[in-house]
Amino acid sequence: MIYKINNFSLKSFKNYTTPNNMLFKKNNVFFGYNGKGKTSLAKGIEKEIRDIQGINDNEFRIFSKDYLKLKLVNDKRRIKGVKAVFGNKNVKNDEEIEKLKEKIQDTTVLSNEIISNLKSIDSLIKTIEDGIRGSKKIRHVSVTNHEELANFKATFQNMKATALKITTVDKLETINVEFDFERAKLDLESLPTIDLLNLTDDLNTASKIVNSPYKMEDIPATKVLDWIEQGILLNKEREKCLFCGSELTNYDKIVENFKEFVNSTKQKDERLLINFFEVLKSEILKIENFISHEQRFENCGINISSQIKALAEYKDRLCYFKERIDDKLSNFESLIPIEFGDIEIKRTIASGALFAIKHIVSDSITRLTKEESKFNDLLKGSIAIKILSNKKINELAKETNEKIVKLKAIDESNLLLNSQIRDLRNKVKATNDFAIFINGVLLDLDFKFKLDIIEEDYRITPLKSDTEIDIDEISEGERNLLSLLFFYFELFDDDKQIHFKEDIRYVIVDDPLSSLDDNNRAYLISVIQLLFKQNNVQVFVFTHDWDAYCQLLYNADKNNFGSFEIKKDSNGVSNVEIGKPTITPYEHDFFELLDMSNKTADSLDDCDIYHLPNCMRRVLESFLKFKVPNSSPTNKNVANVSIGLFNKDTLEAKEQTKLMALLLVINSQSHKAERNIEEVFKALKFLISRSEV
Repeated sequence: MIYKINNFSLKSFKNYTTPNNMLFKKNNVFFGYNGKGKTSLAKGIEKEIRDIQGINDNEFRIFSKDYLKLKLVNDKRRIKGVKAVFGNKNVKNDEEIEKLKEKIQDTTVLSNEIISNLKSIDSLIKTIEDGIRGSKKIRHVSVTNHEELANFKATFQNMKATALKITTVDKLETINVEFDFERAKLDLESLPTIDLLNLTDDLNTASKIVNSPYKMEDIPATKVLDWIEQGILLNKEREKCLFCGSELTNYDKIVENFKEFVNSTKQKDERLLINFFEVLKSEILKIENFISHEQRFENCGINISSQIKALAEYKDRLCYFKERIDDKLSNFESLIPIEFGDIEIKRTIASGALFAIKHIVSDSITRLTKEESKFNDLLKGSIAIKILSNKKINELAKETNEKIVKLKAIDESNLLLNSQIRDLRNKVKATNDFAIFINGVLLDLDFKFKLDIIEEDYRITPLKSDTEIDIDEISEGERNLLSLLFFYFELFDDDKQIHFKEDIRYVIVDDPLSSLDDNNRAYLISVIQLLFKQNNVQVFVFTHDWDAYCQLLYNADKNNFGSFEIKKDSNGVSNVEIGKPTITPYEHDFFELLDMSNKTADSLDDCDIYHLPNCMRRVLESFLKFKVPNSSPTNKNVANVSIGLFNKDTLEAKEQTKLMALLLVINSQSHKAERNIEEVFKALKFLISRSEV
């Protein structure tokens, strides 16, 4: 046994030596909140053991939170097999395995025959389809696997039934596939369309101009004015004219006269007519171009002669206006008679004709699409009749189905035989006994997974499934339990955990209780208590759980048990004190908080700030149990918390603020890695002040 560690320094431990009044005993239990130095002290004890002269690795065992990762999980994310053989194995297993292997049937030839038949059926179907559908886009009904073979006849029977709702078998057998629906739809979709401009206002204005006489008053023609404008721009800021070389002493007068000419009514009206003349030309050309495509509509089976007539009449009226405007522009001062007449009526009729053409084309495309769908159903029906009556296809399908039934029976037999062989092999594997033990424990604890042997290792699978589960997919508590079970089982020479391995002299268990429910927690505590009962073995257990600490030391023999608590002083240095497992968890946590509240916020280290919110929550919850029926310290239960701390459910603003800050710290910040020191310390002071009232 070792009784102390000497001059130990690691992290928060600084040159620590075990005092003579705190020497280690056979069984030693250490309590310490997370961050106080439990793992460091465990490593110090490990070092002290390793320094014993003549000690070897077989004489001590160490369990820590990394045990699963470091000791158990292999490169394939599976759990390494634990080799432990208890008792004599059946020597006849090998003979039984060989007999079972002889019963396994090779299915290679049968499988290849099925594949070959499926290819033949698929090829025959495709040949018939291609011969009937031609270039039509009819989906191939493939038969390349068991499922498709089972369904292909039903598929073709449905096709045939659909077609027979449209026509008779005789007509299906002589269906004409020459008509190209896709081409016909493309022809329809590519037919031209136009929209007519609304020229009513422009025609009215132009009619008034054409019907009006104009006096020339020595105003140059529009083309001359355009030439003058260019001359003005070119000769700006020049002394002599670029064209004639004369002195430009009268440049400003020329500009003034030009503006008068341009702003005259005659010039404005003339420019308006010129622009409108071009618009009319473009509109007439557009209509003429559309009319020229009448034959394309005829080729698509659409008669638009009446609509073309309406467009032609409107175009003729536009041409009449265009001619009158041209006459006016040729002799602008003259009055040109023009009749507005029924041009607006003609335009309305022409627009209606174009609208009708668009609807005729759209209806034709819709009708063609429906006819194509109907035709495709007929085409599929024609294909179905040929395939369903094909003797070769029917014979191959029957033969293949029989082979598939035979293959399925052989596969099921082989699967059963292989399962029996695997069970026999597992019985002689060194890893089987441990799997049996672990699975029994997991089942007793109502775990939903088991260990399954694979390649001398273990994989995790659901109880009723063969699907492999990754080690990270089970909960942290389940991983911790699994780790400790592995650790504990390996300490014994037998499957009943009676005979402890004689060479083991020291066992260190570092914080085994984490994220476990009460049932599993109780089981692990009982496992650790069994370690205490082993003779000639010194045990060191570390925990952050005060309840577990007290339970492990309950009725413990003081001669054989040492109880210790790891704390930190104001300088962040760890020390070990005699533990007092006789006080309740509430008392322990309360005095811990009381001690902290007498310090300053600056004196608290990261470890204090880390565990304080959790400790405060436990104290508040226990305190409230004495006061109110619902002791949950949450925002939803703030009324009960108010009564518990203030003896009233309606608080003043200042009281409400402090209470909400406390609840925020113990509920939100208890789950955060980073915590505000000032907020935590203020909440601590407030909680202690209300708890002492």
